[in-house]
Amino acid sequence: LWPWRKPRLTPADLGYDYHSHLLPGVDDGVASDDEAFDAIEALRAAGYRGAVVTPHIYPDAYRNTEASLQARFAEFAPRARERFPDFSLVLAAEYLLDDRFLRRLSDEPEQLLTAGGAHRLLLVELPTMYQPAELWPMLDHCRAIGVHAVIAHIERYRYLFSEGKSPLASIEPMRQAGALIQMNLTAPVGRYGPTIRKAARLLWQGGMVDLLGSDLHQSRGAEQRLGAGWRYLGSTGGRFDTTWHQALEAGET
Repeated sequence: LWPWRKPRLTPADLGYDYHSHLLPGVDDGVASDDEAFDAIEALRAAGYRGAVVTPHIYPDAYRNTEASLQARFAEFAPRARERFPDFSLVLAAEYLLDDRFLRRLSDEPEQLLTAGGAHRLLLVELPTMYQPAELWPMLDHCRAIGVHAVIAHIERYRYLFSEGKSPLASIEPMRQAGALIQMNLTAPVGRYGPTIRKAARLLWQGGMVDLLGSDLHQSRGAEQRLGAGWRYLGSTGGRFDTTWHQALEAGET
């Protein structure tokens, strides 16, 4: 490797994809086992060794509970393992941050689905249209109980970047309060439009991303989307720290 060339980041460096909707038939993700297998094949082809499946726990939209997701995962995971013995699946969840979730975090944190073993990575989705009042209490409580709150696909919350706000200035206080930042790997190549693409690139180039996720919801076009995202990330990946992805894999061994 010539000294002036950056190391090229690849899915193999991450090991696990963090954030996907590959548990069939439980939310707006893949609908069937066969579709999930097709999506897993796309991840394997890209170089991943595993994926954290993070179905929604969002009471107003999906009737999922930790128990129902664990039961569905117990049905699906052995079939996936038989089909892909070299690819691991881990069950977690994507929680919507609202007052109900904050109460659960306080009253029954042991029931929440996390990844990364003792690192306890808890994926939390913010409301789309406004910054919730529960954000800072949630981060404080997570820090107090030894949970790492991961803010899901942060580039998609336009209110953090509107009216001339800098994405870096908006997100640094969250990081200082203990949040980890997850970005969807296709956001910097325009998957969600030019405004989100700009925010994602600023965050990525500013070294503000801790975890990467495909956020795959379907298998159709997965290889193309993954490829487009990695062509960009791989060409600018010298600053990304893979520590938290290593924690994901270590937590399952």
